Amino acid sequence: MSKTKHDTLPARLRAVRHLRGMTQQDAADLIKVSRNTVTRWELGTMRFHPAQRVQVEKWVTMWLDKETP
Repeated sequence: MSKTKHDTLPARLRAVRHLRGMTQQDAADLIKVSRNTVTRWELGTMRFHPAQRVQVEKWVTMWLDKETP
């Protein structure tokens, strides 16, 4: 099974953020990083630190589990 660009964590972060109506700043505040970091992750110009990857995976899962507004 081949992966698409939507299978990546940055793409999932962006998709979930849009689904929830969140800005990059909203996501950054919840994840406790700068907005610039979220931008770079989503653009693929910055890799996740392993600890941040785990944290972002948890947030993405939590946001997906919440009822859509």
